Amino acid sequence: MKEIQTLTGTLDRGFVGNITYNFNLESSYDKLYICLTYDNEKIETADSYYKHRIEEAYEKHYGFKPDDNQLQDVIGSMKTEIQLAAFINGSFVGNIHMPGTKKEMILSEKLSSDGCLPCKNMKGLLKIVINAFSVLENRTSYILQIKGEEQNV
Repeated sequence: MKEIQTLTGTLDRGFVGNITYNFNLESSYDKLYICLTYDNEKIETADSYYKHRIEEAYEKHYGFKPDDNQLQDVIGSMKTEIQLAAFINGSFVGNIHMPGTKKEMILSEKLSSDGCLPCKNMKGLLKIVINAFSVLENRTSYILQIKGEEQNV
C-alpha cells in the first residue's frame, strides 16, 4: 500500500475533544488503511492529582474515603479513551472504538473493518476525526497513518 500521510501529535491529561484532519484524495482508491496508535492507555500509579480526585469522588458517592485496595481498584479501571472516525465526501464510512491503543480501519468494497461501511472508488475529501473522551497522562503521543491502494484503471 502507498503511504498517503503520517501525522503525529501529543495530548495532555484531561483533554476532551476532537482533532480533525482533512485530506484530498486526488486518486481513486480501492482500499484505504487508517491506523491510530497512542501510548499511555492506563496509569501505573496515581499521583497526588488523581489520588485527591478519586478520594473526593469516592467519598461523595460512598460516604467514606477509599482504602489502598479500593483506590488501586479504581486506578486499575481507569483508561485513556480515544476513538477514530472517518468520512469521505461528507459521508460517514466508519468508527473504531475497540479497547486498546491501536485503532485500525480498513475500507474497501469487499472487506471493511467492524464499524466500517463497504466503500468503492474512494476519491475526494477524506476527513478523519480523532475523538478523545479521556486522556489520563500528560504527553500522550499519537501517530495517525493513512495508506491506500490506488484503483487499477
